Amino acid sequence: MAFTSADLESLSARAVDDATRLAIVSDADTIAGLAAALNTGDIDLQTAAAKTIAECAKSGNTRKILAEAGLFVPLVRMLGASEGVPSRAIQSLRALANMCFDNEDNRDALLEIKDSINFVTQCLDSTDAQLLKITSGALLNISMDNESVQTEVLACGGAERMIKAIALTTNEGTEKEYGALASSLITTLSNLLEIEKGIEDFKSANGLALLFLALKRQQTIINSTSGLNDDDFIHALEILESIVTCLEFLAENDDVQKQIVAQQVLNVLLDFVDHYPTYTLSQSDLDEDDIPSYDELRRRISRIVTLITMNDSNMANIPKQADVMQRFKTWTTLGLHTGKEIAEDEIRMSGALCIGNLARSDKACTLLVQEHAVDVSLMELLSLEVGRVKAGSASLSAISGAVGDGSSSVASSNAVNEIRSCVKVIHAVVGAFKNLSIAASERKTLGSRGIIQPISELLEIENLQPVHFQCIGVLKNLCAGGNALNSYRIVTGLEPPLALEDKISKMSLDNISSKTPFSRVIRYIWKSTGDNLSGIRNEGGRVVANLIRSAHLAGAPLLVKAILNGNGIPPLVQIVTGALLTRPADEPREGAENEESSHHVHFDAVPSDGQVFPVVQNEGLIALILMSNAAAEAIPVIAKYHASLVPVAKRILMSGLPEENADEGVPSSDAVSEVRSTLSEKVLYSDEIKVNLCLFLGVIASADVTFRNLLAPEIQSILSKLTKWTSVSNLTAASAASEKSAQAFSDAVSKGSSTNILSRTNTKSAKRIVSNDGPSEVGATADSAEEGLRLSDAVKRLSAVFE
Repeated sequence: MAFTSADLESLSARAVDDATRLAIVSDADTIAGLAAALNTGDIDLQTAAAKTIAECAKSGNTRKILAEAGLFVPLVRMLGASEGVPSRAIQSLRALANMCFDNEDNRDALLEIKDSINFVTQCLDSTDAQLLKITSGALLNISMDNESVQTEVLACGGAERMIKAIALTTNEGTEKEYGALASSLITTLSNLLEIEKGIEDFKSANGLALLFLALKRQQTIINSTSGLNDDDFIHALEILESIVTCLEFLAENDDVQKQIVAQQVLNVLLDFVDHYPTYTLSQSDLDEDDIPSYDELRRRISRIVTLITMNDSNMANIPKQADVMQRFKTWTTLGLHTGKEIAEDEIRMSGALCIGNLARSDKACTLLVQEHAVDVSLMELLSLEVGRVKAGSASLSAISGAVGDGSSSVASSNAVNEIRSCVKVIHAVVGAFKNLSIAASERKTLGSRGIIQPISELLEIENLQPVHFQCIGVLKNLCAGGNALNSYRIVTGLEPPLALEDKISKMSLDNISSKTPFSRVIRYIWKSTGDNLSGIRNEGGRVVANLIRSAHLAGAPLLVKAILNGNGIPPLVQIVTGALLTRPADEPREGAENEESSHHVHFDAVPSDGQVFPVVQNEGLIALILMSNAAAEAIPVIAKYHASLVPVAKRILMSGLPEENADEGVPSSDAVSEVRSTLSEKVLYSDEIKVNLCLFLGVIASADVTFRNLLAPEIQSILSKLTKWTSVSNLTAASAASEKSAQAFSDAVSKGSSTNILSRTNTKSAKRIVSNDGPSEVGATADSAEEGLRLSDAVKRLSAVFE
């Protein structure tokens, strides 16, 4: 069938619905006529044929038919010959774009045709506004979600050409003619930024400066107070939405994050969040779903800023900028006490996240706390959000107790959504506190400004369960490193008397209430009985261990006894053995009674594999030794946990022992090599932990006959093997295994922090803290002339206990 231009115009006009379009392309003669028209030299006929194909390809069920008819090749050839003929190029691009819309097979088929992508991309060099618009849309349809096509577009200079075209929309001399194309062009650019090559090409073409220029321009339009109409406002929103989409891809790139700060354009993003347009759309018939939401754009930009603060270089630079830090602090207060708190939840969360992201080095933390007092702003935000959670919980209780109707269901849903929103903000706040508290130099300040009580009180709010692990982590950090004042605050719930400064050994323990930060931690450990809650039990036990160490270093045996009386032993035994000691139905009673019914624990609980980490076990052992030295009454309580302690002791001491030669009864040289070669293959305990274990067992066995009698037959043969082994090769530390263990624990419990907490928490050996001669007064230390007790000597001393 031979078509004229008029025939094809008529055919195009008929293709207005799916059924008609399918009927047209299903006719073999029509398809043959379209192909023939494309292959003629008649520009008008070719243009009309391409237009007909473009109209028919608007329906999804026609695209495969058109592609299989071989129409891609003549369309591409025609496009390549359309320089100076924009009308033919436009219809060719329309046909290619519509055939590829939402059709991955057709995109791949087009890519296979030589020069197809190059011909499309070259059209970006045109100065014809309509052709630029169609080219932009065609590139978007052709490359959408197809990395191979995106890569080819970039290889043809797509990013550079796109940026030059976008520049036409922002320049004063050309903006009037090309301004309407900005949204389409920038949206297509964002599609190319999905792959790393697109971002690299974008940076090379200095695209970031152009993008921020466009952002500032549209922000000015949006915030203008006069001469603005609905069309201008909506158009500006559409351009801003496309810019924000680009920035979301770019902000994942480390170099771009640094450039945004180095080029001093971060304030442009902050201004966008801080300034809200006053213009109101006047047309009541507009569909708001079709108009970008400025509120949502603000939230998306706040997330972009959050990504920028994750950069290590920016972590060092941003805290030095007082104006930027003030912005973040202001974000944490947006919407407070206005009745519109929920609308600004995400901005407040972003403010807290930005602060937390910057708090990833000691130097940054010092600036944040000492110069910017970010902890004060975070505390205010925490107070607000906790109040909202409590109010929402009260509303839910009231609704559940009332006779329900449709309105109560809506109210219940609203309350649940608000609580969830608050929990996200609180999670960000507590995460920021956790990072700040890692800096040892700032723990004293943070404690003195009162963060311990509110953080610990979160453990009592059931709806905040997602943040409880981090809360315990904050408390653990605050009392780490021998921080005596914070330890006093946690154990007693009291503020240390100013007159005594940091001399907690002289502070009164008479007015300790039943609800202290320490008791809240213990109660929470008590409730954490699930197999998936071992992280809580480990972190909680480390809080107790840090408290005991701090009390010991401060020479405060009464504080150690207060920890003992507050049921501090079970959490320590749990982190040493992995045994689940507590009962889920009950809470511990105050006091140091030894009966199982009083403690609500299982004294006969057995160790559990996979619930322990050597670095944490070591901390627990040291704490139990220090507690036993400070309070002799702790020893019989500890001894009652022999069912879990003895098997774990055997496992630790036997770790790494080689097979013995039957004839010689000593480790063979091959066995020594075997141990060394398998250190990286299985977890082994270091000599340091074994030494501490020997000291611990010696303390308990020396003072408790029952424990000694139960322990002796289980480990005496192991001690004999250790003596032989250490006489041949004192294989120290098993350092590779220790590092592997520490990393395993870090991976298991690190949440919401980019800093490895283990690397900042020293795990000292008990041999450097307590006497080597069994129970002693708090404050006794090893001989300062001795670097450390060798495993062979520790084994001998423990063996002597059984003689």
